[in-house]
Amino acid sequence: MYSISGTVRGGAGFTISLSGTATRSTTTDANGNYSFSGLANGSYTVTPSDSAYAFSPPSSDISITSANVTGQDFTAYASAMYSISGTVRGGAGFTISLSGTATRSTTTDANGNYSFSGLANGSYTVTPSDSAYAFSPPSSDISITSANVTGQDFTAYASARYWDGCTPDACGPAMGAPNYLCTDGTIGGPGPCKRGEGGDCGWSYRSCPTVTLCAGCVLLGYSATACEPPQAGVSGPSGQCVAGPDDTCSELLLQCFTP
Repeated sequence: MYSISGTVRGGAGFTISLSGTATRSTTTDANGNYSFSGLANGSYTVTPSDSAYAFSPPSSDISITSANVTGQDFTAYASAMYSISGTVRGGAGFTISLSGTATRSTTTDANGNYSFSGLANGSYTVTPSDSAYAFSPPSSDISITSANVTGQDFTAYASARYWDGCTPDACGPAMGAPNYLCTDGTIGGPGPCKRGEGGDCGWSYRSCPTVTLCAGCVLLGYSATACEPPQAGVSGPSGQCVAGPDDTCSELLLQCFTP
């Protein structure tokens, strides 16, 4: 039996994979050395890898013919790393998943911002998720080509999808209450048909954060029209004057919403 050995210059702890007549994996030591022993005659490929490095050469093809093979060396170079960032409008604390060349997960901050750093060139997909919201767009396909990628934004809407095997038929007639635009940009009112704590299916309801009623609006008066199924409701002016995020007063509008 014979061996293959070498050194990776430029660091330590790199993964070295062996394929071909035999399949093995090892890690370089503190001096960058590696070795595979107990190998029979045959054809092999040695490949170094590390998510933060590129290697020269990327791999080495080797034939063992009744002798040890030494000097299978590589050089590691720190890869240039980039980032993907954006904002989810309509809330905070949403889960943002990254897939593709790298897989990560993060949560939007109090302002809806998120960021993934330390990414190599490649193809990625960013997907927001939250059980109580739908998102537009549902995901974003991104290519990193030697530059940071910004502006990967989404908008969150209170979701009207169904959960836990509950269907509109199981929930019964939809609520007659309206959907309405909350001052934080999300949609309040009747929510998805879902299973409650008691195990029964029923229509959920999302309340807006507390709004401040104020004077100073020219009210249009309530003149709503019915929404279409699967979510009943009304749309139109509410007759209520509320304070918005910038403390200005405006009439709260009720609106139909089907994501």
